[in-house]
Amino acid sequence: MTTVILSDLKSHLRLDQSDTSEDELLTMKLASAEDWIARWIGKPLADFDPVPASIVEAVLQVTAAHYESREGYGDGVPEETLRLLSPHREWSF
Repeated sequence: MTTVILSDLKSHLRLDQSDTSEDELLTMKLASAEDWIARWIGKPLADFDPVPASIVEAVLQVTAAHYESREGYGDGVPEETLRLLSPHREWSF
């Protein structure tokens, strides 16, 4: 499931819409971010109808973090992103 369309992601990253040279990479990063978020909150994003704006924003932020730190050496997911996702997290003990 894609919660963000590629043109919105490119706008978020301030990338040229007409430059398609990284579209495949961006699509892969977007899928990875959505997968990470679904695992972190404990349920598939497809279970939301509609997907809350806070999750959409988190998808943009996580995708940007993955894109900007392609080798995985960044600071990880920003604390603000986790705050956006926390209300949607499924807790189990």
